[in-house]
Amino acid sequence: MTDSALSFFLPRLDGSAFAGLQLLFALVFLAAAIAIPVLLRRAAQPAQWEQRLAAIEGADATTPTYHTVEELSQAVATAAERWADMLPGLLLVFGLLGTFIVILPLIYGHLSKRHWPARTALG
Repeated sequence: MTDSALSFFLPRLDGSAFAGLQLLFALVFLAAAIAIPVLLRRAAQPAQWEQRLAAIEGADATTPTYHTVEELSQAVATAAERWADMLPGLLLVFGLLGTFIVILPLIYGHLSKRHWPARTALG
C-alpha cells in the first residue's frame, strides 16, 4: 500500500469483504459524474424551459409573479437541473458514509491486534 493521495481514493480490490462495498461507492460516484452532464445536456434546453413556463402560466387563471430571476429559474428547472443542484451535497454525504464504513473495520482490526492483559483466575 502506497501513501499517495490517489491510492487513498481508489478502491482496493484485495478480496476482502469490503472490496465490493468500495467498488459500489466508486461506481456510484462514476455514474453520477457521467449521468448528470448527459442528462443536463439533453434536458436543460431553452425549449424545455419555455414549455414548462407555458404550462405553469396556463395552469392557473392568475399568472404567478416571479420577483427574482432565481425564483423563475427554480420554477422552470427540469428534473435533471434539480438533481445537478443537489448532487454535490448528496455525493459529499455518500462519500462521508463510505469513509466511515471503510475506516471502522480498519480501527477494529487495529484494536483487535493489541495485546490485552491476560485474564487471571482472580480477575
